[in-house]
Amino acid sequence: MPFKSQTQQGPNGQIHSIELTLPSQFIPGSVGAFVYLSGNLLGPFINTTTEGGLEKLIRMPTGSGENVMIYLAPNVYVLEYLSKTKQLTRANEQKAYRFIQYGYARELNYRRSDKSFSAFGNSRPGSTWFANIYFLTAT
Repeated sequence: MPFKSQTQQGPNGQIHSIELTLPSQFIPGSVGAFVYLSGNLLGPFINTTTEGGLEKLIRMPTGSGENVMIYLAPNVYVLEYLSKTKQLTRANEQKAYRFIQYGYARELNYRRSDKSFSAFGNSRPGSTWFANIYFLTAT
């Protein structure tokens, strides 16, 4: 096993100790370890899956109605998350709001005359799924 982990209760909370076991032959200077500490549930996801942080998920919504929603929804949720965790920079805030406004304007192109939404506009019936996703993201 490359490491041993031990947890103890200390005077100010839990103490986690990690002992790393290095291979018998290694190149000096090539060994390193990273420890990520996070006080929120998304922390591990952000650090391990999204290289560069959540701001990498802020993207211009383009394409068809469904494609626009695929890119629009993460902009809304990332903006809210970064804002509530006080990690939002002014540049990312401006970028997210610009992309959200653009995405909402694009989504309105898929609003039918009966006020429902369809990925194909008035040429096909409204989609409950599409309308629900739009309203969940818009509110």
